[in-house]
Amino acid sequence: MIDIYICEDHAREREWIRNKIENIIAMEQLDMEIGWTGADPQALLQKASEAKNCGLYFLDIDLNLAAMNGLYLAQEIRKLEPRCFIVFVTSHGEMSTQTYAYKAEALDFIVKEAPEHMGERLRECLLSVSARYGSGSCEHKKIFSASLPDGRIVQMPFEEIISIETCPDSRRLILYSEKRRLEFRGTITDTECVLDKRFFRCHRSVIVNLDHVKEWDMRKKLLIMDNENIYPVSIRETHRLTELFRKRVCGGAD
Repeated sequence: MIDIYICEDHAREREWIRNKIENIIAMEQLDMEIGWTGADPQALLQKASEAKNCGLYFLDIDLNLAAMNGLYLAQEIRKLEPRCFIVFVTSHGEMSTQTYAYKAEALDFIVKEAPEHMGERLRECLLSVSARYGSGSCEHKKIFSASLPDGRIVQMPFEEIISIETCPDSRRLILYSEKRRLEFRGTITDTECVLDKRFFRCHRSVIVNLDHVKEWDMRKKLLIMDNENIYPVSIRETHRLTELFRKRVCGGAD
């Protein structure tokens, strides 16, 4: 069972989202139910602290509160329920890149626009969460969200990411996965903050997934990845990287 929570300060919009979600649950016969709807972030945090089931949170970013917005609320929810799913539903599409700074690890970022489009995006989120929950309970795959230059949000499992590097002469990054190459908006430092321990910043402009390292040439200080990308390792990170691989070989990695 997945419990759904909706935090939206506009009552009319909140009710529309609730009704749409309930209709989708009924039509798709999903193992989900509405656990709470409201406008009070503190009440939602109390519910999150008491949660017994995996949670799916739909949060507005602008909650008209000086002390808390939806991004900060997501950060606090993540502390209480690290493996929950979070979706932002907002009028402020330009704020999508700020989710990295708050380490929100959002499943999706839905901009309030045409009702039919919003309804389809809500449906996609519910089906996606249902599939991931069904295949592994709350031990779902960690998902990385990237905001593309055209405004689209792309989700990708951590395990499929090979490396992320800075794009020359641009405030963008390049993500290499097993099947794709994506350019997205963000900084290498903010991106590093939302990744887990399988990722290693080998250079000031490069993050690699250690699970996709094909070869570590200690003499040349180079990493060769599964896709044949080659990255330099800074001198100050050489010892730490060598120690990480030693632990992996010995079965003692964190």
